[in-house]
Amino acid sequence: MLRLLPHIIVLIFSIAAAAAPAAKDKFQLYILAGQSNMAGRGAVEEQDRTPHPRIFMLDAKDEWVPAREPLHFDKPGIAGVGPGFAFGKAMAEANPEVTIGLIPCAVGGSALAAWQPGATDAATKTTPYDTAIRRTRAAMKDGTLKGLIWHQGESDTGEKNAPTYGSRLETTMARFRDDLGVDDLPIVVGQLAPFKANDNAGAQVVNRELAFFPRRLAYSATVPATGLNHKGDNLHFDAPSAREFGRRYAVEMLRLQALPKPTIVPLWPDGLPDGAKALSQPEVKRNARVSKVSNPTLSVYLPPKEKATGLGVVICPGGGYGALAIEKEGDCVARWLNELGHAAFV
Repeated sequence: MLRLLPHIIVLIFSIAAAAAPAAKDKFQLYILAGQSNMAGRGAVEEQDRTPHPRIFMLDAKDEWVPAREPLHFDKPGIAGVGPGFAFGKAMAEANPEVTIGLIPCAVGGSALAAWQPGATDAATKTTPYDTAIRRTRAAMKDGTLKGLIWHQGESDTGEKNAPTYGSRLETTMARFRDDLGVDDLPIVVGQLAPFKANDNAGAQVVNRELAFFPRRLAYSATVPATGLNHKGDNLHFDAPSAREFGRRYAVEMLRLQALPKPTIVPLWPDGLPDGAKALSQPEVKRNARVSKVSNPTLSVYLPPKEKATGLGVVICPGGGYGALAIEKEGDCVARWLNELGHAAFV
């Protein structure tokens, strides 16, 4: 028995290390995705190495460990401080009753084309999207997915890719939601830094698309990179700027999480009129669009009372008898009208 004791002790510690850091409903998960400025290239200091008691990260072995910089391992020789840890700290401070789980998925140098199912990033020989989905699904066994933060675009500033960046990002982010089964997952995207955009026409186009992104996808927001500095290479944020960027992401994430849900009113609660029958197939939502609708509803979006003008607008998203663009032609328009103080009905 005594000879078995060391093995029993090792087993106990192994089980403890593999256990989730908190109860599932109190363990809030966030995906960190994009390219090198999300992965982080800033110089690591003592504050970045010091763990926080309520922040964990999913490491390269898909195991939960105390979070510390560098969070990412896309390029181990150069990975450094990114916005993720500061984001986690801000989210933990705002929610003292929960534990934060960070899921590092960014890959330095990856273009948006590499963030598609089955795609490979040629430089790193990795599969950014597929790996992110796999890691997130593994993490969701232990916690509750609460958001995604994204910084990418430097590799898409060419003449061919920049003009279509917004529509391609919309499809990519909607696919994240579909594949992870979280229809209203809050998503915050970050603009490219001024030192990248000031003298780069393609980067300016990408930044305009990023600024407009919340009008494309419901429960999304954009954070600016104004005032942030590079580390001397005119490409990557220095550590103080990366930390500040993380705090900006947190502000918008908290705002999205606090948005009131619309009130859903069935238009025909007692059944369809004139003896019509509902479709045999269930309603489907994919790519931020709804199809196979046979039990219509009205979604009511009300502005804050202090801003209410007393005016209301009925919104009919496009799509006809195919698939309704329910987010960018419905929810996003309704939220914009609420900002102006008007009620909206989708």
